[in-house]
Amino acid sequence: LHAIFDQFGKIIQIVAMNSLKRRGQAFVIFEELEPAQKALDQMQGFPFFDKKLRINYSKNKSDVIAKRDGTFVPRVKPPKPPRKRKPPPPPKAVEVDKKKAKASGG
Repeated sequence: LHAIFDQFGKIIQIVAMNSLKRRGQAFVIFEELEPAQKALDQMQGFPFFDKKLRINYSKNKSDVIAKRDGTFVPRVKPPKPPRKRKPPPPPKAVEVDKKKAKASGG
C-alpha cells in the first residue's frame, strides 16, 4: 500500500487490520488533504490483488492527526465480560459385571 499511495504525497501512517471482521480494510493517513483527494480520485477502482479498490474518507480523525491538533481523547475500552467455562463432565458410571464380582469375592 505504501508503494502505491506514496506517489500522491507524504504518508504519515498506514493502518491495516488482521481480524476477520476488518480483513481487507486499511487506512492511509496523508500529511495533507490535497494528496488524499488526488489518491481518492485517481485510485478509485484500481485493481489491487484482483479486487477493485473502494476508497472513502474516514468518518473520524485518526489518532495521529488528533494528537497533532491537540484534540486527541483516549478511548476507554469496556472491560471484557468474564469467560464462561464449561462445567466438568459428570463422572462416568462404571458397570460391574455381577458374575465377575461374585467370582472374585466382591
